Amino acid sequence: MGFFLADRLSRSYHTGRYRTVRELIGGGRPKLLDIGCGRPCGCMEDGAFIRFMGFGTGLDVKDCGGGFDFQKGDLMDMRFADGSFDVVVAMEVLEHVTDLDIALSNIHRVLRDDGVFIMSTPNNNILWRVVWFLWARTFGRMWLDTHKTNVDERSWLAILGRRFDILEKRTHWGVNLIVKIGKKKNRG
Repeated sequence: MGFFLADRLSRSYHTGRYRTVRELIGGGRPKLLDIGCGRPCGCMEDGAFIRFMGFGTGLDVKDCGGGFDFQKGDLMDMRFADGSFDVVVAMEVLEHVTDLDIALSNIHRVLRDDGVFIMSTPNNNILWRVVWFLWARTFGRMWLDTHKTNVDERSWLAILGRRFDILEKRTHWGVNLIVKIGKKKNRG
């Protein structure tokens, strides 16, 4: 019973985030890159967001199998050409990165000049810290000790503002920050 409820909660949490990101992307079928497209939790499959959207390219450090356009690779050394994507999405990815400067530079590089980057990350408020402490030690053990960057909303916005224009920000369930960002010109 406990795992069933945890799976339902987890699936609801992730698909709720996906709906928000889809809304921020807007209509049409832009050329989409989902960085970190592996399974977001134990009860969902690899490529969950791309499957939810019905289109896009996924990038992950582990093999994510078939059923969608997938490239095995690393955010720190992406093999895509400059300006390859209209939209780049990184949901619950950047907190796992040790060098945000390289990661954001790579995202900036593969994004078209008029493209958007949408990211979600822990809000690092007290609610998040309590939820994460409990989750990572029970149902979410696979994620225990995987966060390398732990900053609050104001710090995230400052970091992102060096390369991108903040277009919109939202929160999800009070624990996640979701930011839609435009590419600043002439910055790497």
